[in-house]
Amino acid sequence: MVGLPESLELGPRPTEFVSQLLVDVFGAQTLSTLPELDRAHRSLLPKPGLNEKPRTIIIRFHRFQTKDLVMREVRRRRGTLEFRGHKLQFYEDYTAEVQKQRVQYRDAMAELFNRGFRPSLLFPAKLRITLPDGRNRWLGSVSEATRFIQSTKEDAGPSP
Repeated sequence: MVGLPESLELGPRPTEFVSQLLVDVFGAQTLSTLPELDRAHRSLLPKPGLNEKPRTIIIRFHRFQTKDLVMREVRRRRGTLEFRGHKLQFYEDYTAEVQKQRVQYRDAMAELFNRGFRPSLLFPAKLRITLPDGRNRWLGSVSEATRFIQSTKEDAGPSP
């Protein structure tokens, strides 16, 4: 979780604070009970100065299903998550190997988005493209994505 100012979670039980924060942010409709967390702590970087960005909070959910529910809701609400006036962002924590695989799709995803498609990456690194007619297409490699982009350029004909 990114965006929570430093020291808001101070107290004897920061994990309980973050659990309550999640209910406050997502509402009782999404999280009907306090989510059980194994851990919640700031990243191990030095504490930032007053005008610097706050450190990331790392959250480990006890149950995968709860984490999955939260991340689905994060994607659904895109950019509208706030706590006490502070905009919050949530990201999955991937291994270095998975991150390397996913970053390879960045340019292809940007190109697809610019062409009116809705690309998304499924774990670990499989590209799903929602076509304009609502159908989905799955591509398992960057080279497949490049070929798909080339085929859409050919179908569109020469640009004016």
